[in-house]
Amino acid sequence: MAKRQSKRDGAKSPPSLPDEWTAPPRFPSEIAEARRWAEEYVARWHEGQLEAWIASTLYQRPEQLRNFLDAQERRGLVDKSGFLDNILCELAALHLEQSQLPEPVRKCATKALREATKKNSLQDLAWRDTTIVCMLFDLKEGGFPLFPNRAGPRPGQTYACDIVVEALGKIGIDISVSTIERCWKNRASPSPTYVIFEERLRMK
Repeated sequence: MAKRQSKRDGAKSPPSLPDEWTAPPRFPSEIAEARRWAEEYVARWHEGQLEAWIASTLYQRPEQLRNFLDAQERRGLVDKSGFLDNILCELAALHLEQSQLPEPVRKCATKALREATKKNSLQDLAWRDTTIVCMLFDLKEGGFPLFPNRAGPRPGQTYACDIVVEALGKIGIDISVSTIERCWKNRASPSPTYVIFEERLRMK
């Protein structure tokens, strides 16, 4: 009887397939909703309201808020652009507004938190790149593969990079997929913002 080949005998596990080949194509309704979400995301950024919108959305969704805070703890709370830190400040301000502290204290504390946030700018490349990476994280968590592999796009597949490029184009930012990919490869500490799930997209 032939002996079974063990891992110690040099047997190798079959290689895992690339993300873009294992991820099933999304339904048209899911793709359309992801595009609407991405357009709203960049529109809020363009208007200077992105962090407040994300914080307000998370504050109403305890599970997503918990996921976001856990992700910030894992990344070590270091954010050179200030984008994620601004979301944390806005979350703290929302919490203070609901607290039992005397009203003058609440007003002063929330005002101080909001005035301390770094103002974003469309010309700030670090801010732009962080926003792009966070969008990619969220879309990946929502079931979209990030980029095609070297063999080219899979027929029928929709990629997160294309959704981001299209959304940025709607506010006049012309950016290539290669630039999006470079942002992703050079990412430092950004993480998902978890504003895409459940009520917006039911992909899990």
